[in-house]
Amino acid sequence: MINIVLINGTKSRMQKALIDSGADYTLINVSIAEDLGIDLKSCLVDRTLGIENKPIDTYYYDLELAIPNMDQSNVIVKTGFVKSSSVGILLGQKDFFDKFVICFNKKKNLFEIDLSV
Repeated sequence: MINIVLINGTKSRMQKALIDSGADYTLINVSIAEDLGIDLKSCLVDRTLGIENKPIDTYYYDLELAIPNMDQSNVIVKTGFVKSSSVGILLGQKDFFDKFVICFNKKKNLFEIDLSV
């Protein structure tokens, strides 16, 4: 888990997020979209499989996020907003892992995040 800042125009929110190497895209609960003033009706809608073992509507939006205390970490991430009790914030491979170097060290129970070179 890491702290991230979600940014939509003048609205922002700090949240804890799970770095999820098994997720293709970053997924966020729809309640957070509402807090950030994102109109889901204006989003591209698709169906996602795998979250609850059934298809679920996913509202895609290009969202800015940043990692606190990491200079130049602001990135735009294609984010899927979903209505699911099992999803808070999952940081996925496309657009998040692509823009950072993420190293997991299970033996030492730690991970590192750095800017992609």
